[in-house]
Amino acid sequence: MSRPDHLHRLRRIAIHAETEEDRAWIAKAIGRYLLAADDGLTLEDAFELSTPPSCQPWWRIDAIFRRDMWLRGLAEFFPQDSLYARAEAVGAALDRYATTRWPTEQVLPGPPKSSWSTPEQCMWYALDANGGLLLSRRQLRRILAKQLAIGGP
Repeated sequence: MSRPDHLHRLRRIAIHAETEEDRAWIAKAIGRYLLAADDGLTLEDAFELSTPPSCQPWWRIDAIFRRDMWLRGLAEFFPQDSLYARAEAVGAALDRYATTRWPTEQVLPGPPKSSWSTPEQCMWYALDANGGLLLSRRQLRRILAKQLAIGGP
């Protein structure tokens, strides 16, 4: 089983939607940890989430995935004909949001209800996943190009 699969299990457990198999898996991981913690086993190792030295940590990979997903959702609000024009529109909207609303909204646990199902909701989650950092237009084009490659709008 891969690291993303383990993360999905942990997320299901966190929202009380776990399966019997998930419960058995977590019990086994906790058992491993309890047996070997005094020998230096970390929780990441016990839950098989540790990252090889040359790779990005699992939590960063997950944040990038969430950021990209929300950016692709945001792009759907901008039906420009070309990838370049769409990335420009998304970038301009992000720039405006980041300088006007994000400074006060970033402390909230989620986007305000008034922004649900709007571009602002997508921007809130994308910036939150990316630590508030904006992306270059080139990065946006790369992210949005993947959406087009998998058959998105």
